[in-house]
Amino acid sequence: MVLGVAAALAAGLLLPPESARAGAQAHVSAAAWAAGRVPARAFAHPAPAAVVQETSATSARAGVRTTVLTLAVRGCEGCSITPVDAGPAGSVWTGRTKKVRAGSVHWRVALRHTTGMSFNIVDPGAVALDFMTNIVIAYRGLQVGERVEHRVAAHKRRANGCWAGTRKPAVKLRVRVEQFPSLSDLPPVVMGYAIRPYLRRTARHVPLAGGAAFSAADHGVIGNQDAYFCSK
Repeated sequence: MVLGVAAALAAGLLLPPESARAGAQAHVSAAAWAAGRVPARAFAHPAPAAVVQETSATSARAGVRTTVLTLAVRGCEGCSITPVDAGPAGSVWTGRTKKVRAGSVHWRVALRHTTGMSFNIVDPGAVALDFMTNIVIAYRGLQVGERVEHRVAAHKRRANGCWAGTRKPAVKLRVRVEQFPSLSDLPPVVMGYAIRPYLRRTARHVPLAGGAAFSAADHGVIGNQDAYFCSK
């Protein structure tokens, strides 16, 4: 289920405290900050699901075909990224959370996990908010392979965080991360920045769980409160 926070706030509803996560990312534009408003946010938020954590045993299991997945990240040194495979049936597999070092981070993962894979990302310097930010794989209106300009990304209202995956033994995705003014969602309320992460070139993607091609985005940002559930 995709939720718009602005609508919930307008109706006087608040997210439950347990949904707030340490290090989660959210965002507020400079204009919204000046006006004292919080903009709409998008969440991929189905029912809670069992989580399977990657281990050295699972990633190196005999007979499992794997790929070396590398993210080349610009603008988020020291950020933590977690690959996630959350399917429509509600099962969730998570890879190891790793920090970006010298502009790069990589994993060896089973090929089957790459279809419908999403990426959680946390900037330790950003304000603490009430959802986990996802790297955008594609924005509506841009073709696969098309370069994403920051002026375009910042104004996009529909986006997809579900990578179509790969069958190659190794693959590299290039990620750009931008900072913009943000208020924290969690007390004490402070002014700082949030992040807008997206692939520098639109990649092949699959629909979200439930069949939607895109989820709502606020200033080009998407996120989740359990996992970003994708189709297979």
